[in-house]
Order: sequence, then C-alpha cells, then structure tokens
Amino acid sequence: MPQTKKSTKKRKSKSTKKTKDAPILPYLLMGAAITALIIAAIEIDAYFSKNAIAEVTTTCDFCRNATAPISSKQTFKDFNAAHLEHARKNGLKKPIKTDEELFNTIDSLQKDGKLVKISNSKYYHIPRLTHSHPYLTPEAATLLQEIGMRFHAKLREHNLPKYKFVVSSLLRTEETQKQLRATNRQATHNESAHYYGTTFDISYSKYRRFYFNHDEPQLEQLLTETLRELRSECRLLIVNEKKNKCYHITVVKSREQ
Repeated sequence: MPQTKKSTKKRKSKSTKKTKDAPILPYLLMGAAITALIIAAIEIDAYFSKNAIAEVTTTCDFCRNATAPISSKQTFKDFNAAHLEHARKNGLKKPIKTDEELFNTIDSLQKDGKLVKISNSKYYHIPRLTHSHPYLTPEAATLLQEIGMRFHAKLREHNLPKYKFVVSSLLRTEETQKQLRATNRQATHNESAHYYGTTFDISYSKYRRFYFNHDEPQLEQLLTETLRELRSECRLLIVNEKKNKCYHITVVKSREQ
C-alpha cells in the first residue's frame, strides 16, 4: 500500500510540472498576430474609404449640365418616362433581348467600358439575383458607390455600426423582365430603364451586418436622407416602389463627365 501511494504522488508531481512548464510563447505570438491583423484591417479600411471618396467626388453641376432635363427636388416621384429618357441617353444603345445574348456579349461590353460588374462591397450586398444581372454602366456604378459612402458617413455620425444596404435588382434583359412580370404585378409592361444598365433598385427594408439581416427604422431613415440629398443635387432619379419596399434609381449623367 505505501508503495502505491508513493507512485501516485510521483505521477501527480510530474503532471503538475508539465502544466507549469507548458510554453506560453505560442499563445503570445498568436495574440500579437491577431492584434496586428485587426490594426491592419482598420488601416486598410481607412485607406480605401479615403481613396473611394477621391474617386467619386465631383464638382459637376448636374442640375445645369445633365444630358437630359432634370430639376432639383427632394421628393421621390420621378415617373418612368423620366427614368427612360435618362437611361436611353446614358446607357446601352438598345435593350439586350435574352440572357444568352448578354452572356455572349458581356466580355466585349466590359472591354469597351459600356458595363462594369457589380459585386458585394463594404457598402452594399448583392443577393442571389433571379430576374436581373450584376452589371451597370460606369456612371451608375460610381453613383452606387457614392450612395454607400454617404450612407456610411451618416452611420458614423449616429455612432452606428457599418450596415450594408441590399441592391435587389440591376441590369435586366427583355427575357428577365418578362419573367419578372409573371411574378411581380408592379413590373412594368412597357420598356424598363433597367434595360440600359443605368438603373438599380435598393431595398429600404433590408440591411446586412456580417452575415445577418437587420430591419431597423433608423437605417431606413438614414438611407432616405442620403438619397434625398443626392436627388436635390440632381445626381439621380428616384421613385419609391412601396409594394416592393425598394427605391428604383436611375443615374443622371453630366455633360462635363
């Protein structure tokens, strides 16, 4: 019996010693690496925010020099005819009939600078699109970027996290528009500004943070304020599609651009 107790004590002693001698350096290095990554992410975010502002800041007088008639206002009641007039002036020369035609021509359209691909960014989220394609004219893409920047500036002013708004529709072909009419009564039976790559829809009821959806009245208010400012500057045409809970937006182009 005494021998058994002695061996048990020895085993406990060795176990305690191993725990005490466990190296802490790997944990310290791991913590330092995580801290460095966080700091780097903050710096990169600040850098790209600064450069994004430089890219889209403009001194153009859009109300005076727009390629199609527009006047400053703060209401969201620009009719389809006005959207179409600006879309035809500033977008693709003609609608793309089918998805297959878009697939066959998209490389040349991008190469010629007619369309750019729109992907998720730190400002907005592109969900799985069922009745449109993730492309816009360069001017519309720039406008979308600026909406995101201004929206984030308002979030900072109100000490809110960096929520993303959701872009629910972009370029459409005649084929996708026809498919949409079968499921959405609000989809126009006439020509759509979405055909020209100048137009996109932003949901005002859905926002994203990390991988989660949010629905907060304050976010809708700040997005609305952002768009109202841009409308007063004649940067866009906009109508509130209440049944779809989204803003239908068409870019305005200046002759100075």
